[in-house]
Amino acid sequence: MEKEKRTKKISSRKRWRNINHLIEYRLLRTAIFIARLIPDVILRKIAMWLFSVIQFRSNLADENLKRVFPDMSRSRRREIMKEMYKNLGLTAVESFLMKPGNVFAHLKFSGWEEVDKLREAGKGVIVVSGHLGNFEMSGRLMAHQAPL
Repeated sequence: MEKEKRTKKISSRKRWRNINHLIEYRLLRTAIFIARLIPDVILRKIAMWLFSVIQFRSNLADENLKRVFPDMSRSRRREIMKEMYKNLGLTAVESFLMKPGNVFAHLKFSGWEEVDKLREAGKGVIVVSGHLGNFEMSGRLMAHQAPL
């Protein structure tokens, strides 16, 4: 009897967790739908503002900055974190919400002609880049420029 009650309790908990996940998913899909109705320029500004205000896990970010820069003032760490969160919001918009036709409009990739020359010669290409800005978009841009 006790085992049966425990099993029912677990399955009830699991069911609620699944319902919560479904609600979160639906809310996210609704937010994405609404966000895609907003012009990209405005959407980027909203996301940068929103992420700079919300600053989730800011205690962890502050602790990490304190470890790396022990002499840095708290106000300077806050400035860095605010800019980091703005960049995170911009990256989220560029990666997930921008309309397909506008995704690459603001990106610049220099030296592509060298890549084309090497590919035409049957050579492989290894591209090395710094971890700067929205590096995820670099991969998307390269895949768009030179599909396999």
